[in-house]
Amino acid sequence: MITGKVGNRLLIPVLTFTQQQSIFSPFLKTPPVKAWKGFSFFGKMFTFVIFWADSHTYCFTEMIENKKDTLYHIDSVNEDFVFSERVVEVFDDMLDRSIPFYREVIRSSAALLAELLRDHDQIVDLGCATGTTLLEFCRLLKNEKIRYLGIDNSPAMLEKGRLKAQSYSKNITFQESDITQIDLPQTGAFILNYTLQFIRPVLRENFLATIYANLRPGGVLILSEKTICHDPLFNRVFIELYHRFKREKGYSELEIARKREALENVLIPFSIEENKSLLRKVGFSSIETYFQWFNFASFVAIKPETDKQS
Repeated sequence: MITGKVGNRLLIPVLTFTQQQSIFSPFLKTPPVKAWKGFSFFGKMFTFVIFWADSHTYCFTEMIENKKDTLYHIDSVNEDFVFSERVVEVFDDMLDRSIPFYREVIRSSAALLAELLRDHDQIVDLGCATGTTLLEFCRLLKNEKIRYLGIDNSPAMLEKGRLKAQSYSKNITFQESDITQIDLPQTGAFILNYTLQFIRPVLRENFLATIYANLRPGGVLILSEKTICHDPLFNRVFIELYHRFKREKGYSELEIARKREALENVLIPFSIEENKSLLRKVGFSSIETYFQWFNFASFVAIKPETDKQS
């Protein structure tokens, strides 16, 4: 049996093809160069890797399993939610089970970016966490000239992101920094997925203004958020439907209640209208909601080509 290693990770072959038979041949480099190709499926359990040697193509599966989120399977919560190392260990599972249509939002965002970006643009994911969104963009976007940068203030999140990115040949980098202090002029696109809701409300306008100033004319902001409704009836119904979603994903009533308690003073959602108003206030004129599931929404905003500040 042939095995392989990427960094400190053991890879075990699950499929073997001759080069002529291989369905993966279009992805491989010209022989006799060995080629690793990563296919990361939303930070889930495995990454598939393609390796060519001795006129054969081998498909490996990476033996890294994300831990299940059981952080709030407890009787009481002693602190507010923080992005601790304990959270990092289960973060990918937490996203998949806590954010409705998480994968579809990433696919939809990639489709928009494919239409709106230019050659040599850089996509910057602010609050990138373990890099799942960026890595999916790398897989979905065919333009090899696009660059990818993930910024987060959590070393543990970034370490996991770099580990997941090792199998990718595209231009992906990660940076430990305060996302509110960016200095990246002429950026093609910023991604702000489920991150603005953790920024103090009084700071959000200045933060969005900084993002706007760093976009090139015609640049794109992708913003996804948990939202609230000012109509009490709809707000109550949407929350109940969300809790039903979490129960269907395997969370208990206790876990749902404890997580909500921990997030109460940390995650402060705005309504769809309030988010759009903030975007207009800092200069965006083309703003649309391109995805909504009850109390979750995704927005695309474009900086005008003729912006006088640029």
